[in-house]
Amino acid sequence: MVRPGDKNVKAVKQKRVADLLFGSSSGSETSSVASDVTSTSSDLVKSVRRKRQSSLEPEPAMKRFKSAGAKNLTEQLREHERFWLADGNAIIELDGILFRVHKSWLSQHSKHIAASLHDKGKSGDKFERIKLDLRGKLKAIDFETLLLFYDNPGDYRYANEPRTLMSLIRAATGLGFDSDRVWLVKELETLWPSSLEELTANLEPHLDAPKVAVLARMCNIDGLLKPAFYNMARMAGFGLNELEESEQIGHADMLRLIRIREYLSDMWVQAAAREDPAFVCRNLQRAPSSDSEGTPTPSEQADEKPALSFIASASVASTCLSFTARHEAWARLVYD
Repeated sequence: MVRPGDKNVKAVKQKRVADLLFGSSSGSETSSVASDVTSTSSDLVKSVRRKRQSSLEPEPAMKRFKSAGAKNLTEQLREHERFWLADGNAIIELDGILFRVHKSWLSQHSKHIAASLHDKGKSGDKFERIKLDLRGKLKAIDFETLLLFYDNPGDYRYANEPRTLMSLIRAATGLGFDSDRVWLVKELETLWPSSLEELTANLEPHLDAPKVAVLARMCNIDGLLKPAFYNMARMAGFGLNELEESEQIGHADMLRLIRIREYLSDMWVQAAAREDPAFVCRNLQRAPSSDSEGTPTPSEQADEKPALSFIASASVASTCLSFTARHEAWARLVYD
């Protein structure tokens, strides 16, 4: 048996379902659905706005730092004041300096560069510019010295200083200018002879010896090692304070210098332990001694030559080196 109240409840429920299904514009249920739709639309709008804002945000700090570093590096590079040739077609970057020179000049003096440029610049344009990477093989100061030499060779014909020659040799070696390297090495070897007579002729060691030793190892010039090591062995601390950190000699050469110094020290000790007979006056034995008894007979005085009689009459200190004077002279020879 169905009560009237139950029918009313059932009717109300059916109406609510119909309103939800068919979108009735009245009632609290309809308001709830409308609010849900409005909130969903608002979320979509906010999501779109976030995407637009994220696309307009600046790049991350790391990307900005990298781009700024690349820009600063470009700004740090500068063109050489003199050797940025207007008609040059080969650009070389060394130590932050840009050189623009002629490709034909490089190819003419260096077979290595000519071979590397064989596949470059085939477009037919003789003014097409190429870039050579010689970093690590050459320094800007050495390349500049070489360019100055070719620009005015007369200035270097009779006034080649050792450091200038060393700079030219480094540049010629790094670029592969073989013919120029040959005569430059000969010029430097003339200033640094390796014969024993010429080595021992200099009382003071050459201060450029450490630089010459580094150059000899870097450019494979064996003829310069002997005079360089000999002079370094005579210098305080082997002259290593004169070298930059990148120029320090190897472990094997350091041991070689120690052995050379030990050998020279042994020779010095042997020489200092004895007196040079050349300092002994040969006439000392013929001169009269204050401790000798008696005087020479008239016949002995008559047999003596005038020069000898003059020596005999003079004091020993004025005619022959005294023991103290000979000792001081030998000390100067050995220690100085």
